[in-house]
Amino acid sequence: MSPTPRNPWSDLNVGIKLTFIPLFFILILAGVLYSTISTSRDQQGNIEIVEKVGRQRMLQQQHFATALLIIQNKTTRERLDYIRKAWLDGQKALTYGGPILVRLNYPETMDMPAAPSEYLRGLLQSQTQLINDSVQDIDRLITTAPDAAGYDELLNNLLAKEAEIQDLGIEIARGFTRHMEDQVEELIKTQSGVAAVAALLSFLFSWFIARSISQPLQSVVESANSIATGNLRISKLEVNSSDEIGRLGASFNNMLDNLKELSGQILNVTGNINSAAAEILASTQQQASSTKEQAATVHEISATMQEISQSGNEITDKAKQVAATAEATSAAGESGINAVKTTSRLMEGIRQQVEDVATRIVALSERTQAIGEIVSTVNEIAEQSNLLALNASIEAASAGEQGNRFAVVAGEMRNLAQRAKESTVQVGSILGEIQRGINSTVMMTEEAVKRSDSGKQQAEITEQTIHQMTRTTVESVHAFQQIIASTSQQQIGFDQVTQGMRDIRQATEQTAIGTSQLEKALANLNELSLQLRTAVSRYQV
Repeated sequence: MSPTPRNPWSDLNVGIKLTFIPLFFILILAGVLYSTISTSRDQQGNIEIVEKVGRQRMLQQQHFATALLIIQNKTTRERLDYIRKAWLDGQKALTYGGPILVRLNYPETMDMPAAPSEYLRGLLQSQTQLINDSVQDIDRLITTAPDAAGYDELLNNLLAKEAEIQDLGIEIARGFTRHMEDQVEELIKTQSGVAAVAALLSFLFSWFIARSISQPLQSVVESANSIATGNLRISKLEVNSSDEIGRLGASFNNMLDNLKELSGQILNVTGNINSAAAEILASTQQQASSTKEQAATVHEISATMQEISQSGNEITDKAKQVAATAEATSAAGESGINAVKTTSRLMEGIRQQVEDVATRIVALSERTQAIGEIVSTVNEIAEQSNLLALNASIEAASAGEQGNRFAVVAGEMRNLAQRAKESTVQVGSILGEIQRGINSTVMMTEEAVKRSDSGKQQAEITEQTIHQMTRTTVESVHAFQQIIASTSQQQIGFDQVTQGMRDIRQATEQTAIGTSQLEKALANLNELSLQLRTAVSRYQV
């Protein structure tokens, strides 16, 4: 496809095109900044005008105050004339435009524009007329004596005109302020419109540059995806620029042509490779036959080696069993000896405990009888003492005052008898404890019986241990017999391994013959591979 005519923009580099985006933004910002500065200067001029309008009100007050000071002979006529001239010149400059003093008492002037509207101009003209009338009245007031006829009327008229001038001044200041506010509002609208237009232009310009870059790249991506799926019948890309993207498209078209040519060469080489592959297949079949035989032999060897391995494992296991059995036998013997010794000690302990129990029971029985007799005796004594004390108390009561001392002794005897009776109760409690001791002794006797039973069980364990030692010895003999059988089986396996190795050698000879034929086929395949490499070497992978 023939390329379409290109414009100078398409010949620019991508980097230069991207540079135009910030440059465009800079130009727009510069324009907005210039407009803002110009408007700010206009607003500064408006502020100067409002300041001069305010100064006019101040000059009005100074003019009237200076006139009053002249009447009182406190200032000169020259000061009044200077203030009046500055006042009238400022009024003229605000109305029609022209020079005006920047500051009072200084000769520096500035140009003042005319009133911005007919309304303000009319107010200024009306105020100027009132100022002229006021000036004439002030001159007459200065030349008139304060006590002259008509002085008060002249002063009142002057004050009324001054108030009217002041009211017009306030209205003029408001008018200039409203005018400045209108300009600010207009500035806001203008700046908003400029910002909106700038944003729209920036978006359109950025979109144009992005589209000029992304659209060709999208075409390259789509073509690359088609090639990735194996489709080389796609059309060439349309190249309309000489920038990096255009050069990429041209290189892509060249790559497409080279891939098509390479595909044809690879197809031809593939046909030659197929012929060589047929020869390789024949040799491979022979080699496969030998390989099968080798596989069978290797399988037998593997099976035999597996049997050998299993036999070895069995030998190891049996040897471990023999060792374990020997250890078990030794441990069983030691257990039998310990059990017998333990049985002897237990039986001896039982005997001693039974003897001790018998002795304690006899002694405890004797003590219990003795204590019982003592308790009975004490109890009888306590009862008799109690009776005697009671009789003594009765006799003492019969004797009157002479028996008081005897009554005291009888009371003490009665108390003693009571305490003796309480002691018999305590002794009864002690006898209860002794009875519990007898019960404990009975329990110890039962424990002795249990220990006798335990001794019997230990004797039985000893007998079982001896039997276990006998069985362990028999198992050891059987284990050694199995070890001998396993050793014989290993010998047979080694013979089979030897025969298998012979079979492998024969198969190896057949494999060598097939390998010779395979080498020739591989030589042809190598030559064809060189042709394919030469065809592909023009590309770097």
